[in-house]
Amino acid sequence: MPANGLKWSRAIRTIFCLTTLLLLAGCPYVSREPLSSPAGAAIDHKLLGQWKFRDKASGETGFLKISRFNDTEMLIVIEEEGKKTPDTMRGFVTDVDGRKFMNLQEMRGPYEDRKWMFVGYKTGECSLTFRVVNDSLAPAGTEKGPTSKQLFEALSKNLGNKNIYDGETALTCVRETKAGG
Repeated sequence: MPANGLKWSRAIRTIFCLTTLLLLAGCPYVSREPLSSPAGAAIDHKLLGQWKFRDKASGETGFLKISRFNDTEMLIVIEEEGKKTPDTMRGFVTDVDGRKFMNLQEMRGPYEDRKWMFVGYKTGECSLTFRVVNDSLAPAGTEKGPTSKQLFEALSKNLGNKNIYDGETALTCVRETKAGG
């Protein structure tokens, strides 16, 4: 777990940390600050919809539903098979030198205690692949942690460094079917 003691729910670990890679690469990097301000973000419409996942290690399956939260942010609902209560996150996109990253924040607990994590992603025809930025990124910052600008710069300098990412995970879109057809 990260030094700041943030505990991730089982569903988030299932989706964002493959067990084997977690042991090799570490935990998701978490921060008090996002990479940029959500006020300047644009919705990536290719992310909107329902995505199916299957964890290779555990065999667990579920769905990730991404919808608009407001004009610049998205709402992510993670429904894991067999789990009664879904996990909910808010997120927005930051472009880092032509690569897209989601800034994700779990919507649980007091607002001032919520942390951000970062996920690099690519979309394709009915596909979404992502890599979680792990705790080896850890740029220096103030006593409160790095600022958004320091985080952005550290990520920009390390885009090609495979050690700052956990393994790649692939999701498939769920196409809606018409009744009777």
